[in-house]
Amino acid sequence: MGDKLGQIKVTVIKGRRLVIRDFKTSDPYVILKLGNQTAKTKVINSCLNPVWNEEFCFSISEPAEVLKLVFAFTSKLLFHHLSCSSSTLQF
Repeated sequence: MGDKLGQIKVTVIKGRRLVIRDFKTSDPYVILKLGNQTAKTKVINSCLNPVWNEEFCFSISEPAEVLKLVFAFTSKLLFHHLSCSSSTLQF
């Protein structure tokens, strides 16, 4: 890993109208990945419109790194974490 070039601050604010992944609701959370750094929001139980308002800081060591956001939920039916969708941001 190279020298630190800077930092990026990411705020996960909220989700809206998420899909139902368990009986009548979902237990959503967000995973953020930048290089070998990973962060995760808290799980919001039984909610299709979660509000997190959580802030994360990542160190940047490469000029063109990709930040990956994974929108996920905890499944009560399957007893493990499943990914709903993901996005990437390159800077």
